[in-house]
Amino acid sequence: MSKPLPITDFRALRYVLEAHEYAFGGEELPPTDLVEPTIWDASVHLPDDIAVRISNHHGKELKLLCSLWQDWLQAMGDRMDGEDTLFDGMLDAADCFQCANFNLLHGYPNS
Repeated sequence: MSKPLPITDFRALRYVLEAHEYAFGGEELPPTDLVEPTIWDASVHLPDDIAVRISNHHGKELKLLCSLWQDWLQAMGDRMDGEDTLFDGMLDAADCFQCANFNLLHGYPNS
């Protein structure tokens, strides 16, 4: 189980880019839909600048994606004994739910 680094550890601090460092835009907007700490902790392990900025404005979407992923895992159960023929497909789908969260946080377009 992971745990947060103490605030005295320099690696615990994250940095974001300044507005003048962007090629386009760079306008600094205050958060409009900040992600909840529990959703952030469940979704992000090594945030970058984009993840921090996107999570400032897409808290509801991140919460929904995390909730869908958790519901799917609950529906799957823990049937790894091979008795359920759908388990492998459901496990692949669970990975897709987690990928959707990653794609949203890092600004990747849907393909």
